Amino acid sequence: MLKYCKNCQAVTETYFFGKLYHCRTCQLDRASKLQKLRVRFNKWFATKAAGFNEGECWELTNTSYPTVRFSGVQYKANRLICRFVNKQRIRGKVIRHTCDNDKCINPDHLIVGTSKDNSIDMAERDRWKKGVLSIEDVKYIKTRLVNIKRGVVIELARMFNVSPEAIRHIKNGKNYKHVVI
Repeated sequence: MLKYCKNCQAVTETYFFGKLYHCRTCQLDRASKLQKLRVRFNKWFATKAAGFNEGECWELTNTSYPTVRFSGVQYKANRLICRFVNKQRIRGKVIRHTCDNDKCINPDHLIVGTSKDNSIDMAERDRWKKGVLSIEDVKYIKTRLVNIKRGVVIELARMFNVSPEAIRHIKNGKNYKHVVI
């Protein structure tokens, strides 16, 4: 069947690849680019993995979700590791850390899953409860905010392990409207 190739706009016999129609030339070109990326990534990963101990977290940088750059394109390191080292399909999925360390790039600590799986993990490991206030906490905060002085918001935020914005929302009546003093 003759159609327009979505990549090069040539009228040629096209084949359905994924969601688009491409001609053989464009599809082979795309495959060779992926192969080049795989080779460059494997060289990079071999140099990085040599400096780490087996079983421990491998922290690449000080920032969350470290990135690497190949041919001017920036990738998340954990996604490339799952794709090329663990040989898992990652399109439309999230990368979950079994160690709960988002800086870790150890392939043994990375698994592919859905957003739902990730939410279940967060609930099971108590990572989602940070900053939840009880009714008594909110009453105390509201009484302290009646005669507000400079620095009280930040002090309360530190005391209850929440952001200053959360305290301001209580003060302005955006959150916890149902709690009265």
